[in-house]
Amino acid sequence: MTVCARGSSLQIGREGGDLNFPGDLYMSGSHCRIEESSGRFSLTDLNSRNGTYVRIKSERELGHGDYLFIGRKLLRVELNTN
Repeated sequence: MTVCARGSSLQIGREGGDLNFPGDLYMSGSHCRIEESSGRFSLTDLNSRNGTYVRIKSERELGHGDYLFIGRKLLRVELNTN
């Protein structure tokens, strides 16, 4: 499945966001948000119950091919210029 952001941000969660996983009880209703600013992408956890994990140990810009573990879902970041 591929999801494209329609604006400069994409909210992920169990309900009410741009990308919803209603059956994932490990994911919070509003779990995290990915935002673009000046061509850079950042991930913000929205005080989720179980956290949001990237394959790093500190904050950094998201890049093409990064994996995010959110709830019980493994997501891959795909960036393109289209």
